[in-house]
Amino acid sequence: MKVDNSVPFGVVALMCAHAAFLTPYIVLVHGERTNLFTSLLTLATFFVVVFISRRTFSDFGGWLWSSWEPCAWLTLGGLVVLSGFLSPERTASLYRSFAFFAPAFAGYWCGRVLLGDAFWQRYGATLFTALFAVLALGQIVYGAGLAFIAVHHHAMANMLIVLAVGPLTFFIRAKTKGKRIIWLGMLSLGFWAAYLVGSRFTILLPFVLLPLFACFGCIRKRYTCVATVIFLGVAVFFFFQNPSKMLHLKNYESIFYRVEGVPTAAHIAKQHPFFGIGLRASRAPYLEDYEMHSDLTDRDTYMRVVRNNVTSDNMLSTMVVGLGLLPTLLYVAMLAVYGRRVVSSFEPAQCGGLDNRMIGLALFSCLIHFTIQDGLLYPQLSWYFHLLLGVASAKEGLHADI
Repeated sequence: MKVDNSVPFGVVALMCAHAAFLTPYIVLVHGERTNLFTSLLTLATFFVVVFISRRTFSDFGGWLWSSWEPCAWLTLGGLVVLSGFLSPERTASLYRSFAFFAPAFAGYWCGRVLLGDAFWQRYGATLFTALFAVLALGQIVYGAGLAFIAVHHHAMANMLIVLAVGPLTFFIRAKTKGKRIIWLGMLSLGFWAAYLVGSRFTILLPFVLLPLFACFGCIRKRYTCVATVIFLGVAVFFFFQNPSKMLHLKNYESIFYRVEGVPTAAHIAKQHPFFGIGLRASRAPYLEDYEMHSDLTDRDTYMRVVRNNVTSDNMLSTMVVGLGLLPTLLYVAMLAVYGRRVVSSFEPAQCGGLDNRMIGLALFSCLIHFTIQDGLLYPQLSWYFHLLLGVASAKEGLHADI
């Protein structure tokens, strides 16, 4: 018996809209920087979907509980909570642990069970496209004048990347040249919005993706050359307009903080290898005997930056230090399995829904971005990242003819 999942989809759509615009935004614990409200909404969305779609979940039940996935997720959640509980900054770290795990768990399973159906993926593609257009146009027209735009440029760029799955899906499936131009124009609006917000990552990302596309035969070499020239011109103009974003080695915080952050993480991990120090604990007390591994800056300058920043601008280093090796290795192993599923889903032809190749592109771009920012500590980004991961790794319904 097929269950009408229109209400669960509506709940997920509302959650996606909130995650894109962070509106409304309610501070649940005054003085706490962690976005607990969005994190709580993701978990509430999961439970609402489970309750309303209980027949759908029961159809999956036998397979799910005979697999490793529920056990792995519950184990990860337990390890993350234990890490926060053992932290010297217990309360703040527990809040941040919740903000890390809840959106990931809820996003993955909502994507896996609800949006694993290609019928609802079609509506999902439309939803993503609408949110992408509103977010991009809002940034272009109003800039920081709107409350939901007032986020860090890394978060804005990452949000545009995940939402771009919608217009990319319509672009790649467009049958006429006119439609492709329309969708390309919408994607250009998103790129322009990221340009205006000052996202150096978005400006440089094409120089990583285009060679990969060419190597795997996803785009013709002549188109690759033309696109490279265009993006090179955009990059030159961007850095001419924003000279402060020009990369240089010596005493440049954006560089030395990330380069030195890797050995710093290893140094702290040796002291607390299994469950880390908590996601909100200061790293400075564990670095009193730390010796610099590069000459990009002096130790005093580096330690000043460390004291002003609780986490490193690298998701893996942040997890190793904050959560410890046990939760980190388990999570990385799960991502590896899901990544294999995503790649294996590229081949079968899809008649509708989100295009798996575009989902893979967005997820891969996010992983690149996570090397220079702690993206999964933003609940809204974690929700979208894992939602797409759940969609692409769904067991049934991905390639259904609709």
